[in-house]
Amino acid sequence: MTLRRRTQLYLGITMLILLLLLDLTFTGLLRHAAEKADRERLMTALSQTSSAITAEADALSDIANNWAFSDDTCNYIKNRERSFVTQILNKEVITDIGISSVILVNDKREVILFKDFSPTEMPSTPQSEFQAIFSNKENVDAILNPNKNKNGVRGVALKDGDPILFSAKPVLPSNKHGKPFGFLIATKAINVQLIHEISENLGFKFKIVPTTENEKNNKSIAVKVVNHTKPKDAYISGSILIKDHLGKPAFWLYGASQKEDTYATEKKMQKFFLFLAVSALLISMLFDVIMNQIIFKRVSRLRTEIEGMRDETTSKGSVTVDTSRDEITWLQQTFNDLIAYREYIKDKKDTKTRTDLDKYKNEAEMNKHTCIKTLEDMAVALSPGDGYFRTSILRSAKMTQKFCLYLEMSEDEAFNAYLGALFSRIGQIGLPFSMRNRTTSYTPQEQALFLKYPLTSKDIVKSMEATKNAYEIPLSWNENWNGSGFPSGIANSSIPLTARVYAIVDMWNELTRSWPGRRMLSDMEVESRLREMMGSRFDPSLIEKFITMLKDEKEKKIIV
Repeated sequence: MTLRRRTQLYLGITMLILLLLLDLTFTGLLRHAAEKADRERLMTALSQTSSAITAEADALSDIANNWAFSDDTCNYIKNRERSFVTQILNKEVITDIGISSVILVNDKREVILFKDFSPTEMPSTPQSEFQAIFSNKENVDAILNPNKNKNGVRGVALKDGDPILFSAKPVLPSNKHGKPFGFLIATKAINVQLIHEISENLGFKFKIVPTTENEKNNKSIAVKVVNHTKPKDAYISGSILIKDHLGKPAFWLYGASQKEDTYATEKKMQKFFLFLAVSALLISMLFDVIMNQIIFKRVSRLRTEIEGMRDETTSKGSVTVDTSRDEITWLQQTFNDLIAYREYIKDKKDTKTRTDLDKYKNEAEMNKHTCIKTLEDMAVALSPGDGYFRTSILRSAKMTQKFCLYLEMSEDEAFNAYLGALFSRIGQIGLPFSMRNRTTSYTPQEQALFLKYPLTSKDIVKSMEATKNAYEIPLSWNENWNGSGFPSGIANSSIPLTARVYAIVDMWNELTRSWPGRRMLSDMEVESRLREMMGSRFDPSLIEKFITMLKDEKEKKIIV
């Protein structure tokens, strides 16, 4: 099989596999997103159903409040006035709002009234509901205890597997003062009618499933559960747990929701990828034509050019082409001829390239030296002070660079410190001529102007391409370690390291440079003078390192 045919086959297979993987990936992502949306929609509907039942319990509690905090109810328990039953507990009105029964218990926990309000089509007795609520002995003391439940209890109980809502309120006069006369218990069954009303309002079907004994005693039971489904299932189901007033599992709200139909979308995606697959096959079929018309014709022209170049490569031997061989051998021979020619040309150029590189390197070193010499001359010429001082500028700049390298700073940082030291006082050219080189003190106005010259130094240094990164020393070398310096009054490590270094070197230069008529200080005197300003003018740790460096150099007999 020729190279073109193999390439055509591999290209087609690769594109088909890639499209198949893309189809499977996007289909999986679509199904995952739809399943996630189904689960979230189901949980939202179950939560809304739980909230609806909670709202029914709140409404029942409010109604029980109105009956319990009533003088008529108190009089009934105390004197058994029958008018209470006919005036307040009106059956027609109470039945309409869904109350199942009203039960009155006196302060001795004796039932003195069972009143049935359940609809005729769904009969229920107050006695059976009372028995369902207090079948659990814990509820007796938890509900009928005025000391524990001054505001009453709201909860849910199971009667024959069906949940009922109840609200137990202490019976008090309308002013809510005094000792309770007993308890009023109002109930409401979560029956088929109530479930139908909640389902219609929410647009969601659900049913109630009582918890098992194992679930009631399981403290780690999950509150919300979504059942696992298969991709082909049309519905997704789940449940949410409802707890009683004691915090124990009471019953499950079980609901099912129709899953999002992704079939149509998946079909569209499959049609799209099928279209891409057909396109890929067409591209694969056209590849042979493209290769023949573009690539192989260009290689043929290249072969002709190489045959014309072979005379120049006699050292490599003559090149022969066997036209009876297949295309792969022909291509290999062609590219071998091209490589041989390129190597020949490269050999001729290598010697010249190395010579030119050495020449360019020497010229670069000379230009760099010229540039630095020019900057040094500028610094000496533009700095204030007498001739003796200006000649010492290079001395302090070199010592600054040396100290930076001693502190293990990088070559670039040390060189920028060197340039910054050269132009540390360049901003003083912006001062009036009358202020330059003056030995007398400045007036307050002149002093304020002088304290701003480091800002001018920074602007001048940053304006030049060669020194734009060397502005730290010109700007901050007048700052003191204790914060009493200028122009910003910064202190301690807020002062750039190179500026702290130059401040020490500048004082050392001032103490040790030649000055007609002045006695040269000894090494001990210089060290003493530097240490006097530790903590006020200079960084204490740098002073000790600088003195150590001077001693090391003296031992090695290195003279600056």
